[in-house]
Amino acid sequence: MRAYKLIIIFALVGGLLGCATGAKMEGMSFQGELKNYPATLRVNIAISEVTGGEDTNPAWTSEIGNDQFLGALIESMMLQGLYSRDGRFKLSANMIQVDQPMFGLDITVTTHICYTLVNSGNGSIVFDETIITPYTATMKDAFAAVKRLRLANEGSAKQSIETFLDKLSRLNI
Repeated sequence: MRAYKLIIIFALVGGLLGCATGAKMEGMSFQGELKNYPATLRVNIAISEVTGGEDTNPAWTSEIGNDQFLGALIESMMLQGLYSRDGRFKLSANMIQVDQPMFGLDITVTTHICYTLVNSGNGSIVFDETIITPYTATMKDAFAAVKRLRLANEGSAKQSIETFLDKLSRLNI
């Protein structure tokens, strides 16, 4: 009888916790209003690299993978009319730090992502800034903590991309 109680308890806990899934590209892509960018940037930014992300271990916690963040960055820039596979400007994004709580009802994730944009024609650095963006997922967003963590990861990355794009729109080139 005691073994059955333990099995039921573990099944309930497992159902509440679930398996971790990584941040999804769709959840990180910025699909908001079109911003007004300097003409020299339009359809002229290629992405050279995305670094610092981590693959998710399903038995542990949700993470932001490099490939998924790269996909979100490309999609966001395409929607804004900035992306070009062979653009004159080269963008690199480095996830320096992703602050995640171990547990909680409201889960806040804060990403620290350094964006560097280089003019490949003359090697000059056009933009080099670390953007720090928090995002909180609540119980209203998802009951399972692992899903709230994934949503918080995605929200923080999405806000980082949106902030980066906003800063690009205000660049004086």
